[in-house]
Amino acid sequence: PIFGDDMYRTMEIKLTMESGDAGKLYLWRRREGIWTRTELLDRPAIDPTIWHGDTHWWLFCTFADDEPDKNLHLFYADQVEGPWQPHPRNPIKTDLATARPAGPLFRAGGRLIRPSQDSTQSYGSAVVLNTILALTPTSYREQPVRRLTPQLPYPDGLHTICPAGDSTMIDGKRWGFNLLDPARYLMVGTMKRIRRWRQRPVTVCFHEVRGRQTI
Repeated sequence: PIFGDDMYRTMEIKLTMESGDAGKLYLWRRREGIWTRTELLDRPAIDPTIWHGDTHWWLFCTFADDEPDKNLHLFYADQVEGPWQPHPRNPIKTDLATARPAGPLFRAGGRLIRPSQDSTQSYGSAVVLNTILALTPTSYREQPVRRLTPQLPYPDGLHTICPAGDSTMIDGKRWGFNLLDPARYLMVGTMKRIRRWRQRPVTVCFHEVRGRQTI
């Protein structure tokens, strides 16, 4: 939708992002042109996925310090800002093939679907769709119903699926090699270690785009 200037200025936008390097999970909020943040979890959350059910807010994620491709954790809260309570069965799932989140929850055919990454062959080798059978503050059950495999021209993996109205966005992976890759990997790894050692604050910039855009 395209909003008028007055409506756009008063509209509130909330978002989260993966913040494993920061060591914490934040909720970012934009209102009247100003971005503020609220700490949700004091742990390095990976692929955080928030869902609003009938009675609670739900937060699915893995953690960089707890086998992020294998152990799925769940939290719940009365409001999105928290406080977030850990599910008593955490990790609610331990499975390299279906634990790590792969996009937002959605409904299809009357079922609540949670996409997950299949990392059995490599990081994000495929996407698995799971039907949630029980979601309460004391119980959780889900069942895999379909595995989406990569296709040409991106044959090496799928990472995320995201329904968006009449469209669905999905990203694919294709391995390549460049002679500069070894030096680049070494430099990136070194810079990450330096940032963690210094514990420097992270500055995030948001760029707003109005209207339609092609990804």
